[in-house]
Amino acid sequence: MKNPLVSVVIPNFNNECYVRKCLDSVLSQTYNDLDVLVVDDCSTDSSAEIVKEYIERDSRVRLLLNPANRKASRTRHEGIVHSFGDFITTLDSDDYYFNEYKIQNEMELLSDLEFPEEMIAYSQTWILNRQEKLKPQFTHNKALEGNLFDAVLVRGAPIPRDFIFSKALYLQSGGFDFDIPVFEDWDLKIRLSARACWKYTSKPGVVYRQHDSGLSSVAQEQITYWKNYVFEKNLAGLTNKKQLKKRFLRNSKQHLLTRVKQLIKSTLLRN
Repeated sequence: MKNPLVSVVIPNFNNECYVRKCLDSVLSQTYNDLDVLVVDDCSTDSSAEIVKEYIERDSRVRLLLNPANRKASRTRHEGIVHSFGDFITTLDSDDYYFNEYKIQNEMELLSDLEFPEEMIAYSQTWILNRQEKLKPQFTHNKALEGNLFDAVLVRGAPIPRDFIFSKALYLQSGGFDFDIPVFEDWDLKIRLSARACWKYTSKPGVVYRQHDSGLSSVAQEQITYWKNYVFEKNLAGLTNKKQLKKRFLRNSKQHLLTRVKQLIKSTLLRN
């Protein structure tokens, strides 16, 4: 029996230095039934040309060119909408899979379930820091399963990335909110969590590459504003608002302290 088709949606913008490693890690997966869709967001480097080389070599690779620069969430959305697979996973073009069994491990979890379209499968994320050192994002004992809506909403658990979910679930959840410039991925995960439960493979999955761009380059006032905005948006209509708000504020303070310590450590290492 043929495996379900999994679409790997890869948003790309000027990542010519990393896109080969990214694509090599995807195409070396033991799970062969893949639709690999790179969505290029008007790159000005040779990224798109590199992807075209892979298209010549492997029929599973496709390239979608944005007509204008649409930023990350719109680019991911375009890829998901134009994907062929019933199941979706995303992978930034500067990141890569930690091991060749990542997709197979997650699809095996989903294939054992009666309603896989109502589940999300994820693996361990590893961080490649600015000093090119790898470290796990979280330890296995902190990885949660089941209904994680409250935990994801209050940021009380490691929030997975690059997981596998059904295309139907994404569309039912409303997709990305394009009006949110920061934490738009967390906003989506909250809404996915309201409709689906999570399963954890306990295996390495993705290597996430840290840069000086991203949240670290955004003003703290903006980070605080949009974090609160996303929380309040998804808090609407819930009956246990007071309890959830307390947990959210407590976790936000802890995350801020951790972030400050990380920035101090990073600065000392640079000097």
